[in-house]
Amino acid sequence: MAKVLIVDDELYIRELVKEVLLAQGHEFELAADGAAALEILRHKAVDLAIVDRNMPGMSGIEVVQRIRQNPK
Repeated sequence: MAKVLIVDDELYIRELVKEVLLAQGHEFELAADGAAALEILRHKAVDLAIVDRNMPGMSGIEVVQRIRQNPK
């Protein structure tokens, strides 16, 4: 199964997506903001990132841009 990174500033949304992924047998990592997501990605590989577009601080678009800048 896939390992998925869930990035959302809303705890409810993170938990909701987590439950859906668990029901499908997927593994997951949770991050409450862009900085936490990038830190997770420094140490762990994921197959898919589900990123909220509108977050305080670093937007989801900026998170995705930074992920794409890293060839790893």
